[in-house]
Amino acid sequence: MLRIITDIIHYNRNLQPVIGRIARHDRNLADQIRRSAQSVALNTMESTARVGGDARQRLRTALGEIRETRMALQLADALGYVPFVR
Repeated sequence: MLRIITDIIHYNRNLQPVIGRIARHDRNLADQIRRSAQSVALNTMESTARVGGDARQRLRTALGEIRETRMALQLADALGYVPFVR
């Protein structure tokens, strides 16, 4: 298994309390963050069962999802729901 998978699981675990706080203000945004963060893990793991271009595409999708998660967290900060931590 890729070492990054362990890091992604850790990231998702640590994100849960933040998602809970965001949900108190905006359930839709919290759900979007939850889904995009989970998709990072799922697409990264799926890439390990693929070869060539298929593997790269899954990793590109995972990269897009982590960027989406980051932007959603920055948006939650801008809206005053939670502070964004870099």
